[in-house]
Amino acid sequence: RAFRQTVKAVNQDAYIVGENWDESNPWLMGDQYDAVMNYGALYPLWQTFATVKGMPKYTKTMLIESLGKHLTTYPHPVLEHQYNLLDSHDTSRFLTLCEGDVDRFMQGYVMLYLLPGSPSVFYGDEVGMMGGHDPDNRRPMRWDNKDQNPMLLDFFKSLNHLRRQDGRFRQVNLSFLKVEDERCLVVKKSSLIAIFNLSPDALDLPSKLIDDYPNVLLSHHLKDASHLLRYGFVLLSTE
Repeated sequence: RAFRQTVKAVNQDAYIVGENWDESNPWLMGDQYDAVMNYGALYPLWQTFATVKGMPKYTKTMLIESLGKHLTTYPHPVLEHQYNLLDSHDTSRFLTLCEGDVDRFMQGYVMLYLLPGSPSVFYGDEVGMMGGHDPDNRRPMRWDNKDQNPMLLDFFKSLNHLRRQDGRFRQVNLSFLKVEDERCLVVKKSSLIAIFNLSPDALDLPSKLIDDYPNVLLSHHLKDASHLLRYGFVLLSTE
C-alpha cells in the first residue's frame, strides 16, 4: 500500500502489475495493484488452442464455462486493466505449446485480444519464436529478418491496429453465441463477432451470422463467405 502511494504520487497513470498466479481479488481493491498477470484466463486458452502435458484438452463448452467463471470472479473495473498473456518468462512459449502450429497460435492470440484487459505479447512471439520451459523460453531475440516469420508479424500489426482503432475490442462485456456445432466458437463484443473453427477440418459458417455481420475485419483460412478451413478464424462487423 505504501508502494502504491509513493508510485502514484509521482505518476498517477503508472501501471502497477502483480505477478500473481491465482485468484487475486484481495490485491485488487484499489489500494495495491492495478492488475495482475491474468493466468486464470491463460490456462483455458492453453487447454483449447494448445496441447499442454498434464492438462486436459478443452472442448468449446469447457472453454466457455471456464472463461465465464473466471471473468465473473473480478469486478468490472478490474477486468478493464488485467494483464492478459499467453506466455511469459516463466512458461513455455505459446507456439511451442501449439506444437509449432501457427494456425492454432493465431487463434489463441485473436481470443486474447478479445478478452477484457490489456493483451501482452511476450517478446519474439510476433515473429514466431519457440522455446520450452524456463530457461529455454528466454532465448535471445531474433533480430535478423531471415529468422522471422513475416506473416505472423503482419498478423500482429493488424491485430494491434484493430485494437487501437476499434473501441469494441477494449470493451469489457463479452458473450458467447450459441451454435450447436462444437467445432464452431463464436464470440461477440457489441457489433463485432469472431468465429473460430476449433477443428482440423473445414467448417460451414452459420449463414445467419454471415448475413448479419457482412464486413470482414480480419481473417485466416476463410475460403469464402461460408467456409472456414482448418483452425481458421474470421472477425466480422456490422460497421
